[in-house]
Amino acid sequence: HEASVRNNAAKKAAFLAGQDYLSHKWEKYLYRSFSYFIIGWNMRNPVLADRQVRLALTHCVDRPRIINEVCFGLAGELSGNFVPHSPYYDQSIKPWPFDIEKAKSILEAAGWRDTDGDGILDKELNGKRTPLEFTFMMVQNHPYQSKWVPIVQQDMQKAGVKMNVKQAEWSVYSEQM
Repeated sequence: HEASVRNNAAKKAAFLAGQDYLSHKWEKYLYRSFSYFIIGWNMRNPVLADRQVRLALTHCVDRPRIINEVCFGLAGELSGNFVPHSPYYDQSIKPWPFDIEKAKSILEAAGWRDTDGDGILDKELNGKRTPLEFTFMMVQNHPYQSKWVPIVQQDMQKAGVKMNVKQAEWSVYSEQM
């Protein structure tokens, strides 16, 4: 059958008549997209002000797992905010690898330790014992963020970092960023 189905009413009529409009052989194409996800560390947060802390947290992001489990292997890992097919992307800069043990080592060298046994690293900052804790803001019900943010949160916890998650509607999210 070569019937062309152009709208929902026609689809319903074809279905009720027993015609299989889905049997058409469709071709699928992979194409490059200009979208990407980025984690921006708020350097105004005293906990995140130290470059070594931000480096350690970056080591806690399992990008290969996120690419495979969330993006079905159809994404790539970036080392900056340009896509690889951009003339501005620097191929010589490699992404920091996922490495929880390296993150722990960096944090320990930066003076972060679990002094109270609660599983969260802490350090004296500005004269006050401060846990290694921050809030990650994400778009509410985002189809990808809702899948990869919990992965990052679990890996942060393995390194002794408490990552709280705050969901916000897009308008609130974009205003606060």
